[in-house]
Amino acid sequence: MVPGTAGHGSRWTGMYVQVRADWTIAANLVGSVEAVHFQLGDSIRNAGGSNADYLGVQLK
Repeated sequence: MVPGTAGHGSRWTGMYVQVRADWTIAANLVGSVEAVHFQLGDSIRNAGGSNADYLGVQLK
């Protein structure tokens, strides 16, 4: 729920794009890199929201 948006604007909140790469480094080690971009819709942007980006790196 985003304050100030009830009954206003459209139902479209936005969209995201995700890219992920996994690779086996050794028999017991896996690495991952992930990037996400979230593009806001006008209703949330007009309520003060902004686009977001995420980058994650993981070793397991």
